[in-house]
Amino acid sequence: MVLSTAIDMHPFETSYSSKGAKREYIRYKINGVSDMQNLTDNSYVLILPDFLTTPVCQGLQREMGDYHDTFNERPTVKVFGKEYKVPRGQVAFGDGLYSYSNLTVEAQPMPKYTTSLTHNINCMVDKDKVIYNFVLVNEYKNGQDKVGKHTDDERSLDPHYPIMSYSLGATRRFIIRPSRGTKLHSHFAPSTSKTVPLWLKKFPTEKVTFEIALENNMLMTMGGAFQKEFTHEVPRESHVHKPRWNFTFRALHSNTK
Repeated sequence: MVLSTAIDMHPFETSYSSKGAKREYIRYKINGVSDMQNLTDNSYVLILPDFLTTPVCQGLQREMGDYHDTFNERPTVKVFGKEYKVPRGQVAFGDGLYSYSNLTVEAQPMPKYTTSLTHNINCMVDKDKVIYNFVLVNEYKNGQDKVGKHTDDERSLDPHYPIMSYSLGATRRFIIRPSRGTKLHSHFAPSTSKTVPLWLKKFPTEKVTFEIALENNMLMTMGGAFQKEFTHEVPRESHVHKPRWNFTFRALHSNTK
């Protein structure tokens, strides 16, 4: 598959702290340039800024305004036996059903500009086959809306295809954390780095984070074994006052057979 090709790394912006065990960390900020970043030997993220033309972006924003009432429904999900309101708006388009945390999202017919975006996504992966015919849209009205640490590993998803995430609107932080046991690419392993102090040489992988500023009109791909090796989240940001829509394209088993 085209997106599985490895590309050499370029340096990340790195920061770290040693002010007490609870505050120790290494944080890599992934630059928002067109490039593929190998986080492990099996997982990567691909970033493509300025993915769509301005008229299509504007059309998408107008389209999302038509689903104002749906975004405001905020259904309830059950997590570890407790019920919570989903801290963001949601609507799905295309064919099929998507379930997570005992919540099933049924797709609506795909509108014009969302169809155009979906076509561009499919052309990147397989020009001869429609892989992505379902998109879940999350609306973050402002910085108070979020999505917690999670993986997209539901049984309904075909793991052979990457998850594609398109951002529209306000810039939000996207945090990636290695799961326990994940072996990071040698570029990020503190034990092999020559640029970090000695106290980092035995630094636990769980305290390493990667951060991407997801900007307007940016496409990000989570590929390979990403969902097995990492979690991801969009945290609250009190200074953000404008909305963001995230179009997440998942390959359902029913569409890839």
